[in-house]
Amino acid sequence: MKKIILLMATSVILVSCGVKSVEEDVIRAVKTVKLEEVTLEKKVSYQGVTEAIETSYIVDGMNSKVTDVYVEIGDDVEEDEKLFRIKNFQTGEEKDILSKVDGIVSNKNVKVDSIITSTIPPMIIMDVDDIVLKVNVTESFIDKINKEDEVDVKIGDKNKKGKIKTISPVGNHLNMYEVEIKVENKNHEIKVGMFGSVEFVVDRAEEVIAVPSNTVLTREDEKYVFIEEEGKAKKKVVTVGLRVGKDVEIIEGLEVEDRLIYLGHNYVEDKEYINVINEIEEE
Repeated sequence: MKKIILLMATSVILVSCGVKSVEEDVIRAVKTVKLEEVTLEKKVSYQGVTEAIETSYIVDGMNSKVTDVYVEIGDDVEEDEKLFRIKNFQTGEEKDILSKVDGIVSNKNVKVDSIITSTIPPMIIMDVDDIVLKVNVTESFIDKINKEDEVDVKIGDKNKKGKIKTISPVGNHLNMYEVEIKVENKNHEIKVGMFGSVEFVVDRAEEVIAVPSNTVLTREDEKYVFIEEEGKAKKKVVTVGLRVGKDVEIIEGLEVEDRLIYLGHNYVEDKEYINVINEIEEE
């Protein structure tokens, strides 16, 4: 009888002092986001140097003297345009040397009265309407790219689109494979010899559900996340796939429009009541 009286007295004291029962539920605040389908792309980046799409070495007129020069370095020339005039020492014949391609004069090693020899080409004409960025790709990724793939290129401060032009079938001594990326350059703003970088997409998952990888919890061999359903946290066992940056693909376990708990998920339990604050809605 004394024990009963003591328990009742204790209860009265707790109520009168306003102290909460240890059995009272604590409703935790969480943040959620509605899941939707996305595309994940894993990318790798490589650096290289730009080259002309075509280079023409003018080697005509050996053993001749230059009598006139019509162009300067940096001049745009067209195919069959006059570059310089020569006079042959043996025959005395004079003729104009013509460009074999449309392009720009990148090197000029002649002037009036200079002698043309086989040591140095008199002129070099480069076609720079398109530029080639050459990079070396490791063997682990070379099989994941293909000719004609469109890629993102950055040269200097300029962001461009390019296409893979060639992929070498033979690696070098470091097991690197040369890849050429063709980039349009009609206004000639990209110069030969500039440093650039290219991003290759080496893995892709389209129309998939992805979540921040830190929301995927692990206990023993089980991976799971929490979603909000009818005001409660609900544990969902998941199978993960492609990882890209801070995100991971969910192959099984979640559906579009599930409300993922992405903040406070570490502190909730399955079927526990939660208070959703600051919810991010689908735009």
